[in-house]
Amino acid sequence: MKPIWLYICCIAGLVALCRCSQRTIVQQSSLPPPSSPATPSAKVLLGEQPRSAFDQLPFKHWFDSIYHGYAANPALLKNAWTDEQVDVFMGTWCGDSRREVPQFLKIMDSLGIPPQKVRIICTKSGNPGHKTSPGREEQGLYIFRVPTFIVRKNGKEIGRIVEFPVQSLEKDLLAIISGQPYEPNYAAGDRLRRMLEVKSPGMLDEQLSAVAEKVRSASKHDGELNGFGAVLLSAGDMEHAITAFRVNTALYPANPDVWGWLAEGYRRNHDNEKAVAAYRKLLELSPGMEMAQLRLDSLKAL
Repeated sequence: MKPIWLYICCIAGLVALCRCSQRTIVQQSSLPPPSSPATPSAKVLLGEQPRSAFDQLPFKHWFDSIYHGYAANPALLKNAWTDEQVDVFMGTWCGDSRREVPQFLKIMDSLGIPPQKVRIICTKSGNPGHKTSPGREEQGLYIFRVPTFIVRKNGKEIGRIVEFPVQSLEKDLLAIISGQPYEPNYAAGDRLRRMLEVKSPGMLDEQLSAVAEKVRSASKHDGELNGFGAVLLSAGDMEHAITAFRVNTALYPANPDVWGWLAEGYRRNHDNEKAVAAYRKLLELSPGMEMAQLRLDSLKAL
């Protein structure tokens, strides 16, 4: 995991995100995914895209390679799939997306699923607005890892696959559409997401300990909710980001990183008193951290 202050320094320098058209948009990316095949250029797609977008170079290069190399198992889903729809949030800059999305579409094609049943939304990389799309199709859906496959029945979400399947794409999809118990990767973020969908951040804050206990068994390390909150923070969703960071401090109270993220959330939300308290806690756990001390001193001087 990268040091907390590297993230904070990046976040502190955010500028306004320019709006742009949803179709046939390209953006220069300086971070091509290391796990993907080499591509002729570092262009990426943004916004809702037709399937034909992957017929263009440079996307065709990696898409065709993965698509044709994947041995789909449609028989597993043939009798279970009825009229489900899937929203796919991905990044053409992301190695996991480059691997999983062509495989997923190979499964859909093998089942004869009409293209209109699958919506593909490409997100951006980097701040501000990390993992957002120009049309903000991800808003309110808590897309904190890509790819994310949201499976819907009659317009209602019935489950999602986050970043990569737990077993296989076919087995995970079968569990979701048949109503079997299923929890995706990064389950701590997914559990918190489901609670955020039905409760306000204020209500969650009042029940912080209870919420943390519901998330605890799913949380493998502090980075899960730090990452969840960081994406919300970058998208400007301060209240939910701060809630995620607060829950993380309840889960990992002795970890200075979680207090650093909470302090940054409060600072960016102009809640200086709480930011000061969080920076003090961070320095108590990790004395001598110069950036934290500078931030604390600047807040106290206001």
